[in-house]
Amino acid sequence: MFDREIQPKHIYPAIIVFALLIFGANIWGSSIYILDEAKNSGCAREMFEKGEWVVPTFNYELRTDKPPLHYFFMKAGYAAFGVNPFGARFFSVIFGVLTILITFFYTRKFLGYNTAVWSVIALLASLHFALEFHLAVPDPYLIFFMTLAFMAFYDFYKTRSRVSWWLLYLAAGLGTLAKGPVAIALPGLVFLIFLLLRRGQQWELIKSYQPIPGALLVLLIAAPWYYFVGQATDGEWLRGFFLEHNINRFADAKEGHGGLFLIIPAFVLFGMLPFSVFMIQALFRNSKVFRNDDFATYSFIIAVIIIGFFMVSGTKLPNYAMPAYPFLAVVTMYYILKQANHSAKYPFVIHLVVAALIPVLAYVALMIEPSLEHITYLAWGFVTLPVGGAIALIMQYKKRFFPAIRVLTGTWIVTAFVFFFALFPVIDKQNPVSMAFSKVDLKEKNVAYYRKFNPAFSFYLQRKIPELKTAKEVRDFLQDGDAVVITVKRKLDELESVKNKQEKLRQKDLFERPTTILLVPEK
Repeated sequence: MFDREIQPKHIYPAIIVFALLIFGANIWGSSIYILDEAKNSGCAREMFEKGEWVVPTFNYELRTDKPPLHYFFMKAGYAAFGVNPFGARFFSVIFGVLTILITFFYTRKFLGYNTAVWSVIALLASLHFALEFHLAVPDPYLIFFMTLAFMAFYDFYKTRSRVSWWLLYLAAGLGTLAKGPVAIALPGLVFLIFLLLRRGQQWELIKSYQPIPGALLVLLIAAPWYYFVGQATDGEWLRGFFLEHNINRFADAKEGHGGLFLIIPAFVLFGMLPFSVFMIQALFRNSKVFRNDDFATYSFIIAVIIIGFFMVSGTKLPNYAMPAYPFLAVVTMYYILKQANHSAKYPFVIHLVVAALIPVLAYVALMIEPSLEHITYLAWGFVTLPVGGAIALIMQYKKRFFPAIRVLTGTWIVTAFVFFFALFPVIDKQNPVSMAFSKVDLKEKNVAYYRKFNPAFSFYLQRKIPELKTAKEVRDFLQDGDAVVITVKRKLDELESVKNKQEKLRQKDLFERPTTILLVPEK
C-alpha cells in the first residue's frame, strides 16, 4: 500500500510534489479560452493594467459576476510571470496544493494516517478535481477556504484551539471575498445542523464558538471591499452581484445551465471517479451512524448538505458541488479502509462499464462538434481507463483488493497527464479565438464587435473592443481597410444590408452554441 512505501516524515514533500505535478500539468500549454476563464482572466488583466483594486471590469465595463479575491491573486500571477495562461492559473494550482495539504493534515489528526493518505489519493485521482485547479476561476479559492473553514470548525469542536477559532472565521471572511455569501451560508448551515445534533449541549457548544465576535471578524475582512465597490459604482455592483448572480441564479437557471435535481449527484459521481463506485454505499453506511460525533460522520453531513443545496438551486453547473469533494473522499476512503467488503467485485464491474463508455462518449463528443470531427482519434487517449479497469477487476477476482485500488488510481492519474499534455492542447487549437489569431494579425487591426463576441478575444487583444450596435455602424466601420468585426452566426441576418463585407473565419465555439464569425472589408 501507498502508506507503507512512504514513511510519515516524507509524506508532506511527497504530497506537495504529486499535487503540483497533477494540478500544474501543462497549465501553460493551452490558451485562455473557456468562457469563465476568459472573463475572469480578462477582468484581472484589466485591473492589473489599471492598478485597480476595487472595481472589476471586463472589456472596460463593470463586471458584477464575482468578488475580487481571485482577481488579486491573478494580478500577482501576472506581475510575477506576465499576462499569459501560466500567470492567470498559477495561484489556482497553489490553492489546489493547499487544499490537499489541509485535507491530509486534519484527516490524519482525526481519522488516522491511512485514511488521510487515501483521501488525498482519491482527490488526486479525480480528473474533475484536477481540471478545476487548472482553471483561472474563483472556485479553487472557494474550495480551499470552505475546506479550511469546515476543518477548523471541527478542530475547535474537539480541541478548543484558539488557532482553529481564528482560522474558522478568517476562512469564512476570505471565502466571502472569493465567491460571496455562499462561503458563509453553506458552512453556517452545516455547523448549525452538526451542533443541534449534539443533544443536551447544543447551546453551550454554539456559545463556545463566540459567533458574534466571529461574525465581526468576518465583516472586518470582507465588508470593506464590498463597501468601497458599492461607493465607487453607486451600488450598481452590489445590485448586480447579490440580485442577479446570487438570488436570481439560485432561483432560476442562468445561461442555459438548468436541469433535473439529479444532475448534481450525477456530476459528483462522474467527477469523483474512480472512487465514486464505492461512494453510495459509503454514504449509506455512514448515515446509519448519523448522530455519532466522529469526523467521518461530520464529513458525511458536509457532503450531503452541499449536494442537497445545489440540487435545489435553479442553476446547476459541474463545479458547484466541488467543495464537497474533500469530504466525500474522507467518507469513501474511511469506508473502504474500515467497513468495506474487500471481496466485493461489483464496484470494480461498475467502474469497468463506466470506464469503457468514456472513450465512446469522447468519440461521440468530438464527432458531433463540427470543428473537431477530424480529430476523433483523440478518443483513444482514454482507452487506458477500461484497460486499467479490466486489470483491476482481474486482481479483485484474485482477492487482491488494494493492488486493484492502486491500479485504478494509477490509471486515472496517467490518463490525467495524457489529457492535459496530449489531448486537450490539440482540441484547444481548434477554438475560434486561436484560429482567428492564426489567420489574422488582430493586434495590428482595428477590431470591433457586433452584438456578441467570445471573451477570450479581449484577453489576448489587451484593449477595449468597441461595440457596433447597428448595421450602418458595421458598414461604416468596414470602410477602414484594417477593420475586423467579430460577431456570431445568429446575428448575421441582421447584417444582410452590409455589402462591403466578407467572411474571414467561421468557426463554432467549442462545446458552446455560438459560431464565431470574423468579417473584414470586401476586396
